[in-house]
Order: sequence, then C-alpha cells, then structure tokens
Amino acid sequence: MQTLKIKETSMQEQKEKFDEDLRKATQSQLKLERSKLQEALKKELLEEQSESMALLQRELEEKSKQVQELNKSKAQIEKLKRDMTEVESKAKADAQIVLNSELRKEKAKLAE
Repeated sequence: MQTLKIKETSMQEQKEKFDEDLRKATQSQLKLERSKLQEALKKELLEEQSESMALLQRELEEKSKQVQELNKSKAQIEKLKRDMTEVESKAKADAQIVLNSELRKEKAKLAE
C-alpha cells in the first residue's frame, strides 16, 4: 500500500513536471510565433510605407514639373505682353508722325 502511495506521488510529481515543462514549451513557442508574426507584419508595413512614399515622390516630381511648365508659360505670356505693348507704342508713334506730317501739309496748303 505504501509503495502504491509512493508511486502515485511520484506519478503525480512527474505529471506536474510534465505539465510545467509543457506550459513552458508552449509559452516559448507562442512567444517565438508572436515574434515571427510581428516581424512579418513590420516588414509588410514597411513595404507598404515604402510604396506609398515612392508614389508620393513620383506625384511630387510630377507636380514640380507642372509648376515649372506653368512658370515658364507665365514668363512667355509676360514677354508677349511686353512685345505687344512695344508694337502698339511704335504703331501709335508712327501714326502720330504720319498725322503730323499730313497736318503740316494741310496747313501749308491753307497758308498758300
């Protein structure tokens, strides 16, 4: 009877040790799997972020080119406006010269 109790106690201790070892192994495995999942998720997030940054960079470059083209067009428009104003001024001056010349001729005719 005593040996049965000793064996029972021994079996109980072995079972408790096995359960503890199993719990430790399970926790260790869960920790390892959690770590792997976190690393995989982190890698995926970094890739997505990298793709987003690349897309934003391309959009920024495109907008920058558009702004450069807009500024170039504005400069061309201003140059054309200045050229047009210059042509207008020259045409008015030429017309004034012709008009003055005609007035002198008419005055000369009247004076005769």
